[in-house]
Amino acid sequence: MTYELRKNKISAVCNTSGRNFKAQMKTAETCKFACIIGSEELADGTVAVKNLSDSSQINISMTEAANYLLSACSKN
Repeated sequence: MTYELRKNKISAVCNTSGRNFKAQMKTAETCKFACIIGSEELADGTVAVKNLSDSSQINISMTEAANYLLSACSKN
């Protein structure tokens, strides 16, 4: 996922530090969006994209994530 986002000129950081979810989200507070891939999303081939400005969240396919974020970032 990180590779695909970067390939589309979207700055992305992958956090696999083993810290709990709450701590990871606190670190992401300076970002516009967080892409969340848990075990369910991985099994479904989806990603939860959370807008950190308004706390809205959608689930989309991993293949659509880069296009969605490109579109969403151009609106901000």
